[in-house]
Amino acid sequence: MKKLDIINWSHINKQLTDKVFDCSYPYKPAYNLLVCGFGSQENASLEQFVAMIENEVFFYRLFMAQYM
Repeated sequence: MKKLDIINWSHINKQLTDKVFDCSYPYKPAYNLLVCGFGSQENASLEQFVAMIENEVFFYRLFMAQYM
């Protein structure tokens, strides 16, 4: 369990430092929601990332309500 990495932080940091993805504006083609949401501290990237997570939680709750 000590070596289990769910999120590969070194890969995310490398992509952000190499400027593979542009996290300054979320509607550019060179934008990756997961990389920018986890690695960037800019408000524009975090807003869409939080919306994506809330959307997943919403549909998970609907799924669980159906089976309960």
